[in-house]
Amino acid sequence: MEDLQSFIKVPVDHKLSVDGIYNIAPDSFNERLFSFLDRFTEIQTKEKNYRLPFHLYEQFPNLTIQELASETFTRKQDLKILDKHFQKYLSSTNRVLEIGGWNGWLTNRLSDRGLKVITVDIFEDEENGLRSKKHYKNSNWLSVQTDLLDTSIYNSQFDMIVFNHCSQFLTDPLILVEKYKLLLNRNGVLLILGNTFYKNTDAKASEVLKTDMYFKKNYDFNIRFYPSKGYFSYEDFDHFSKNNFKFISYKFSVPGIIKKFLKKEKSGILYFINP
Repeated sequence: MEDLQSFIKVPVDHKLSVDGIYNIAPDSFNERLFSFLDRFTEIQTKEKNYRLPFHLYEQFPNLTIQELASETFTRKQDLKILDKHFQKYLSSTNRVLEIGGWNGWLTNRLSDRGLKVITVDIFEDEENGLRSKKHYKNSNWLSVQTDLLDTSIYNSQFDMIVFNHCSQFLTDPLILVEKYKLLLNRNGVLLILGNTFYKNTDAKASEVLKTDMYFKKNYDFNIRFYPSKGYFSYEDFDHFSKNNFKFISYKFSVPGIIKKFLKKEKSGILYFINP
């Protein structure tokens, strides 16, 4: 693996934690982030939601766990689509930037292909953050905690950039994606995984508001670090299409297809190949 300086404009006083996680962000950002994460971790503990055992991380998403059914379904689809449509980018030592590594499931698989991967996220815990790399046998990638909205920190062009199920939770994602496109090499690909686009956004907006209000009422906490609406609409889909993104739909069962049709939803991945 190349060193950090080959990917990032590293400040002189950059920090390296004991678990090998770099922090590349100004103090003003870190102060706000660490305050958020301290509270987030406290709330996670109180909520007592299902947590994937650490020894199963390397098997994810090829698991049958009811509590994680929706997560495993979409991510299995991601892997199938990557293998079928983007084999060119998975069979070399290309440079990959992953935004939103979550529990390391995709980072690990990309790294196992021999790709030079740098994964960036705001979360750094060992369950669903950057320190989850400790649960993989060959975690040969760079992990950086930074502001995902700041594209100015990179001094490298990438052959693949992947938004890993997080783009709808970032501020102004349509504009942000255009900034990341500028970091692509010629013929490089930008992938946006885990998208659902809604024709009628009322129900989804209500669901997001309900979640927001739950954490506000019970914990006086804004659960979303980055201000965003938290979902995509058909208008967003049209915007991506006009900016040369192509769409690959997830494959659902017959009941799933009917449900999607009636609710007028599109679910799948978007991709853009830099000319």
